[in-house]
Amino acid sequence: HSEGPLVGAILAGREKQLAFLVLMAGNRVPAGEMLLSRVAAGRERTLLKEVFSAVQAPGRETAVRALQARFSEEELAPYLTPWMRTLLSIDPQAVLRQVRCPVLALIGDKDLVVRADANIPALTQALAANSYARVERLPGLNHFFQTARTGEFSEVEGIRETMSPRALELIGNWALQQPAR
Repeated sequence: HSEGPLVGAILAGREKQLAFLVLMAGNRVPAGEMLLSRVAAGRERTLLKEVFSAVQAPGRETAVRALQARFSEEELAPYLTPWMRTLLSIDPQAVLRQVRCPVLALIGDKDLVVRADANIPALTQALAANSYARVERLPGLNHFFQTARTGEFSEVEGIRETMSPRALELIGNWALQQPAR
């Protein structure tokens, strides 16, 4: 789920023995682009652009030190973790093109983190050569695959459903249809 599908796709690209892979709210738009799409113009957007550029620069450590002179440690800390540096350096489409096992990729149309309109076309393109792949937009579901009105995080607390029965049924039925490997 969320960043997990990227890890799953990396493993599935290396391990040819996997029976199948289910990607739930997995982004196929590069992480930096996806994060920027959620931030309005201003200091935070400037920070993100500069951090993403510095983290990917050949002289990465020098570029990051230059940022430390302009932004506080508190502002920079979430974006300079080893995982974030790795996440920003990965091309998720290239990773997914390496996967040959059956793939079920799901995105809720109310997901405000991994937006269906941007990620479904990218998923479809990345999986085009995999004849065992299926990409699904799930109407009315948020980032956590719960039935939602808006998809805003503020409504999650009031949702009684842990996960949509429709999503669970789709995953279960699809998994049962996959050939034994």
